[in-house]
Amino acid sequence: MANKQNKKTTTSQLSEIPVDETLEITIHRDTNEIVLRNPKDDKVVRMRATVEESHPSDEAEKPIAPLTPEQFHDGISRLTKLGFAFSPDLRPEVVRKTDAPDPVDDVAYRKLQEDYPSLPYEAGLVIYQTLTGGNKESELLGGAESLKEKSKIATEFLIDENFKADFFFRHALKIPFLESIDWEVVIKTHERGVPGPIAVPYSIVTMVMHDSNANRGNEHQNITVALNANLVDKLLARLTEIRTALKSSATMCGTIDKKGKE
Repeated sequence: MANKQNKKTTTSQLSEIPVDETLEITIHRDTNEIVLRNPKDDKVVRMRATVEESHPSDEAEKPIAPLTPEQFHDGISRLTKLGFAFSPDLRPEVVRKTDAPDPVDDVAYRKLQEDYPSLPYEAGLVIYQTLTGGNKESELLGGAESLKEKSKIATEFLIDENFKADFFFRHALKIPFLESIDWEVVIKTHERGVPGPIAVPYSIVTMVMHDSNANRGNEHQNITVALNANLVDKLLARLTEIRTALKSSATMCGTIDKKGKE
């Protein structure tokens, strides 16, 4: 038997096929009918259409009730005991503490997520309201008194001077900041126009820039540069100078803050 081959017809090929018949289609909304008419012989085919409208489920998602201060305290204290904290973002992420012990208790962490799925959302609101001194979102947190209690909990477990500095650094800037660096070292062995092999090591460094003012999903920009050992040494020297100046400025800020509270 001859093998049958399946032939696929593309869109461009369809446009080249001669049209034998043209059908007129009429849609009657009042009767929910679709009428096909062949103008050649005036034959008509009627089709009954059924319009099915989707109805919202009776079990539609209901707004999640805000945590009580007691629940908020329980969730935050369990989170910190597991070695986690929140990033200083407006939409905070759960991050691992640098001094957290290993390994992670996965069972306890999953149980925490099940018990308080809205904890990161609420923590972000509480942190923002606490640091900016507002209470515009208090109704989402159970009211002004609930926000007051949750602010005390956030200050006890989450907000220290380093967190506060990182928070305002990220959200008071009008320009992108350097968030992280990725790098690799390569060895160049050949160059066009140069006879014989060469051996030149250098690093390819990708700097991940974060723009807090950008739309969600476009916050990150990458800048890739090449550095050799000499440039790295120069960069480290400049970074050391910057670090010294920042420490000096931090001392000055502490003095100014203390005088402002007197």
